[in-house]
Amino acid sequence: AYEVPERFWDLVKLGVPFAQKTDGRFRQRHSDFATYRRTMAVPDGSTGRAIAEALARELQRREIPVDQGVMLVDLLSTAGHLSGALGCDRQGNLIRYEAGAVVLATGGVSALYPYQVSTDEMTGDGLAAAIRAGAEIVNVEFHQMGPSILFPLRTGLSAPLYRLKPRFLNGAGQEFLARYLPEGISEEEVFGHKVYPFTISNVSRYLDIAIFSEIQAGRGTGRGTVLCDFTSAADQFRAGRCRHTYTRLKAAGVDLAREPVEVAIAFQCINGGVRMASEHAETTLPGLYAAGEVAGGIRGPDRPGGNSLGECQVFGHRAGVQAALRARERGSLPPDPASRQVLEERLARFSPSQGTQHPSPLMSRLRQVMGQHALVVRHATGLDQALAEIEEIRETLEKSARIDREALFSALELDNALLCARAILEACLRREESRSGHYRTDFPHPDDRHWRKSLVASLQDG
Repeated sequence: AYEVPERFWDLVKLGVPFAQKTDGRFRQRHSDFATYRRTMAVPDGSTGRAIAEALARELQRREIPVDQGVMLVDLLSTAGHLSGALGCDRQGNLIRYEAGAVVLATGGVSALYPYQVSTDEMTGDGLAAAIRAGAEIVNVEFHQMGPSILFPLRTGLSAPLYRLKPRFLNGAGQEFLARYLPEGISEEEVFGHKVYPFTISNVSRYLDIAIFSEIQAGRGTGRGTVLCDFTSAADQFRAGRCRHTYTRLKAAGVDLAREPVEVAIAFQCINGGVRMASEHAETTLPGLYAAGEVAGGIRGPDRPGGNSLGECQVFGHRAGVQAALRARERGSLPPDPASRQVLEERLARFSPSQGTQHPSPLMSRLRQVMGQHALVVRHATGLDQALAEIEEIRETLEKSARIDREALFSALELDNALLCARAILEACLRREESRSGHYRTDFPHPDDRHWRKSLVASLQDG
């Protein structure tokens, strides 16, 4: 927290156009779970994109080479230290990078779920590579998700929108929220507590559970959503309430004052990841650093709104500095024979085959499994079933998938996603309580006596 202001000024110097007041001071605003105005954003709200664009401009200015469209396949090591990585481009070409240190900044696992509000490119490549290399992971059962508008664009429903008291309708046009509320809990109370992410810590949880359950019961729309109707708040939109969301959607062809929008529970981010074992963002593997969503150990089950971008900048800076120092000290070394053998054995599983199924439909099946069993509502029976289905998908990938040169990228991506899914499901199964966004119907309450702690894991015997 103390370092965030310094990193903020780094971004200002790089040209990120944070919103300012007329007197030149930066405009601060409330975020989810916050008491005070503590976050800053660019005027149109796309702060993450503005930061990425500023960093990309700086890379170009410094003439730092960037390989676009390359996924992380695996990490390479020499004498117990990370010494590089293997990548694969979309044409199936393998690329080896030798380095004295490696910084993982590959994002999270949002592509493992049917709907998400970030990017479908985040298939967990960094998390999977770290697991295979023997790194410890932490708290991967804790996620942030919430009701989100999905068409014509994807955006989470923010707290101010709930204050407009929308109606939620299933595919038959029937209101359903009241059916899921316990006696004594009103819709107004639910909306009054609701912020974006799902949490069991207050009564807002009943809305997420209702939306998820209604869709799972087959009562959603044809696209697996429900309808959210704000038309009763037309006058408030005209008066300027929720101007940013209203304007964005209207530009995309939807007028919230006149028509409902399609909503479902969308995955936003994972709150755990590769465990950072030091304040310098180094993981439990010497020479491997982590920053951003792939990193774990910074937070517990929750992530206050606005923290993620600050964490990226602080630990990205620390990881970069320490990795550079280590690389300067060690230099780059080729991977040792044991590391090469493990990698060759993995790649041999994906040698050209005469299978009939492309890996892409298998990824779609994985998303459906995770969306059904590891999103809002979790239960031991469903988690066990999901693990069994994950194993079936893996066997199909290795035995029946058509893996030619062009499909290698998709096959390796799916293999990474399957390992991440397995890690998440086993962590969800292991934590026998409910806490924050981890809701087990067979263990519906927090258990501070046994589970007020982090869950750390590593890969054992494959």
